Amino acid sequence: MGVLVLGLAFEIVKGPSSVFENRSKIWGAGLGFIVQKPILGHGTEAMIELYDKYFYESGFPLSSLVIDRSHNLLIDVAVWSGLTGLAMFLIWLWKSKAVYKVGVMGILFFAFFQPLGATHWVLFIVMLAG
Repeated sequence: MGVLVLGLAFEIVKGPSSVFENRSKIWGAGLGFIVQKPILGHGTEAMIELYDKYFYESGFPLSSLVIDRSHNLLIDVAVWSGLTGLAMFLIWLWKSKAVYKVGVMGILFFAFFQPLGATHWVLFIVMLAG
């Protein structure tokens, strides 16, 4: 959770370099989606429709782009599976093998700012499999 706060603080201080890189706006929308369905979330792959509707209704220029992730893994997991899924994900991370925590945390830190592609997920799974 501390990394989420640090990332958001960095984004606010640094500011977006363009309207299309406004992560604080995207994260704010993601947090709103969590509030809408806090227990079980919206389901996997629901974010394209959620963000499309959000940006279209708000008149924000991102409505013509496809945004399928919030660029923050914790927000993504909470939107997909609610606070229940987020809690289970964090417990699972905490109980993972200590040897791999540094690598896992590195990938998760990266995921706070960029969406994870298939290659990242394979690396993540291989690291956890040990």
